[in-house]
Amino acid sequence: MNQRDIENLEFLRNLTPSALEAWFNQADEDDREYAAELLEAWEQELDQLLMESAAVIEVNIRPRGVTLH
Repeated sequence: MNQRDIENLEFLRNLTPSALEAWFNQADEDDREYAAELLEAWEQELDQLLMESAAVIEVNIRPRGVTLH
């Protein structure tokens, strides 16, 4: 994501539900597709962070010498 994408994602994330609906109703198809791409990329980033956090938690809570299979 470039800086413009990040700023546009922040714009979308900070909209209230009613403001998002108003934006959606005035946006053209290309804008809606772009917004969907940004939100999907953000979802993938969140999924990756969650997986990394879960791996760290698993390592930190596993007793020493115990191997999970």
